[in-house]
Amino acid sequence: MPKVSVIIVAKNEEKYIDYCLKSVLSSQFKDIEILFIDDHSTDKTVSIVKNISQKSIDIPIRIFFLEDSYGLSAGRNLGMSKAQGEYISFVDADDMITPNMLLDYYYLAKAYKVPIVSGNLSLVDENYNQLKPSPVTKKTYFSYAQNSNHLLIQNPSCCTRLWQHDFIENETFLKGRKYEDIAFSYPLLIKAPHVLEVNSACYKYRETNGIMRTTYVPNAKILDILDVVKALKERCSHLDLNDSLKQSVEELAKMHLLIMGGMLAQWQVNEETKKQLMNIYHSLCNITVQDYCNIKSPVAIARAKEALKLYYLMKTEDKDELTLKREFQALIR
Repeated sequence: MPKVSVIIVAKNEEKYIDYCLKSVLSSQFKDIEILFIDDHSTDKTVSIVKNISQKSIDIPIRIFFLEDSYGLSAGRNLGMSKAQGEYISFVDADDMITPNMLLDYYYLAKAYKVPIVSGNLSLVDENYNQLKPSPVTKKTYFSYAQNSNHLLIQNPSCCTRLWQHDFIENETFLKGRKYEDIAFSYPLLIKAPHVLEVNSACYKYRETNGIMRTTYVPNAKILDILDVVKALKERCSHLDLNDSLKQSVEELAKMHLLIMGGMLAQWQVNEETKKQLMNIYHSLCNITVQDYCNIKSPVAIARAKEALKLYYLMKTEDKDELTLKREFQALIR
């Protein structure tokens, strides 16, 4: 049985899948398997994977195909059901990992006896050049039950973490929805008796043209956040939460709704369309201006300010520009 199963789901990723697979195959830890799940690719993705698989001697690459096109979540769920490893790692098909990630995280998980080792990510550009320095490596061992506020600054990505297979065996990603990591990662972080945080950035997350990929693509999938937040709260409701954790879950839900509002506010569409989208979004989320002013997470602040600015302007169109500016500045201090 391999020590770690690496799950990679792809659809039409012929441009990047070679980099992704070779980064995993270059791992210093060889007691692993790769599960590649294809989501109805129509380009050369599968043939590239098959070619690399035939040349891989030390690490087996197992290839699976989704029957129905339900996207990334369905692919990850299939991968988890087929995984044989003691631990599971998720890598997106256009990202990469450092050679030491799996080795370090596995032995840290065993040494500290934790079901989750939680790492950081490094932003890279289109050609995988690092965009900012990696943080200094440090380790923190704790329980979220005693550190509920710390939950608010956690990246929900499942890819920056190593997961004990037995611990997540009965968990699934919300099928057919974007932002699926939110409803998957947070309840498990809360459920874990202890988590080990490693500040080193071993996961290389690719940006496109200087922005987080898919972030500013206007489509109806942004409303998936409503279902994802609902699932987050539902899954957490089955856990034994103290009052502080319950409050943190509520703040997490609100924070991610606000982040999506910020994304809407920055879409490159005409102003009338943008206002219509924001009106729909706010009516669905029931978010008020005051909600924007109560944000505690530094992760959400920048995007939420953009959403607040647009939302506030929409609601106060009868005021002159100088008055608007003063009131808006007062709100976001």
